[in-house]
Formats: sequence, C-alpha cells, structure tokens
Amino acid sequence: MSEYLLEARDLHITYGPKHAVRGVNLGVRPGETLGVVGESGSGKSSLGRALVGLERWSSGSVRYDGRDLSPKLKLPRAVRLDLQMVFQDPASALNPRRRLGRAVAEAAAARTGTLPGRHELVALFAHVGLNDSFLDRYPGQASGGQLQRVVLARALAVRPRVLVADEPVSALDVSVQAQVLNLLCDLREELDLSIVFVSHDIAVVRHMADRIAVMYQGQVVESGDAERIVADPGHDYTRSLLDAVPDPDAVRPRALTS
Repeated sequence: MSEYLLEARDLHITYGPKHAVRGVNLGVRPGETLGVVGESGSGKSSLGRALVGLERWSSGSVRYDGRDLSPKLKLPRAVRLDLQMVFQDPASALNPRRRLGRAVAEAAAARTGTLPGRHELVALFAHVGLNDSFLDRYPGQASGGQLQRVVLARALAVRPRVLVADEPVSALDVSVQAQVLNLLCDLREELDLSIVFVSHDIAVVRHMADRIAVMYQGQVVESGDAERIVADPGHDYTRSLLDAVPDPDAVRPRALTS
C-alpha cells in the first residue's frame, strides 16, 4: 500500500502538440506539505490542477487514498470535496455580486446538504483571522490578503483532506504574504491537512514544505527533503532557482522559524 494520500504516477498532460507534464511521479503524505517549485511554463500548475481533478491527463494515473481517479474529470462527490484548490487570484475565484459569507456558506452546504447558520460562519471566518463584518461584504470591499483568507475559509468549509495551493501569495505584498503563509502553517497543524504548495519562489517553498519537488520543462528534475534540496542542490536548474533569490529569508512564516 502506498505511503501517499494523493499521488501522481507517470503522469503526462498534453495540450495539442505541447507536452506540459512529462512522466511525473510524486505524492503527498497525510499531514505533510509538499512544495512543487518551478518557473512559469514548468508544468507545475497543470500538475496541481490534475491532482484535484480539474485538468485531464493523457496517460499515467492520479491516485487518492489508494484508488485511481478518472482522467475524464468525473470524480466521486466525496473525493471532489476532499481535494480542494486555492488559486493565485482570489478575486477571480469569487463572484463579485455575492456576499463573502454566502460564498462560504454555499461551499459548506456542499458537504452537509444544508446552509450553515450565521454563528457557524462567524466561526469559520474567525478560523482564518477575519471578523464577522466580512460576512456581509462583497469581494470589492476587501483587500487581496483578506480575499485570500476568504478563499481559504471556503475551501476549509467542505472539510478537505488535501489542499492544493497554486501560487497563493504571489499577488500579495511581502507583509501580507507572511500572514497568509503563517495561516496555512497553522491550519495544517490544527486540521491535519495535507498541502501541495505550488510556487515559482523556492525561498517561500523552502519554509513551507517538508519536501520539495523541482519541475523543469514538465519533469521533476529533483525531489527530496526541503532543507537538503536547498543546502545541497543536485541539479543545475535547482541551483539557478536558488541563485535568483535575492534574500532567502525575506518571506519566512512564523510557524516554521527556528
């Protein structure tokens, strides 16, 4: 039996003649954070979307909790709820005409079948560091960092087991980035979440992840313990990512500082 809760096995994703993901093998264990790092075009976002059933794959397999998922994006309802994704731009993930509380309530109802009461929503928002005034706001009445917290609350409302976060802080300024990263660290510990953290920034990934997989031109060129990868990279591409970081400690989540 596999040690991984969610994994890709020899995964290939193509868009016409373009081969976006080439034979990727990786997985995330229960309660672990796996960092997937690479530049734009490396295939990391396509991989992340495939892991939660939002992207078709050409060959290979995605397995969740010991069973193969369908490449035709027809996942069982329970599996869809267990695998949640947080995108780079929170504003585009929210309906601008729907109050934030309603957006989270509808997500919670997908798991339970009934809309939660206001007190339950207040608790959900408090869990991500937002007060009850945000329940009645529209997306245009909140900052980028606040909206990313709402998106996290919406994902957590369905009680997932795995969270795939695709560049969740790249559109935020440095101080807000640290707040959101701290929140993700705290939530992982409190809820025993498995997280696949997708980013172009190896400095951020270093401090978020237990293990790192480095992607280049659709392939995983190096993977292993996060600190080992950073301290002793074995691939030229990994070294180039590290050389491009002006200050490795510029964004360092509180929860993972020594």
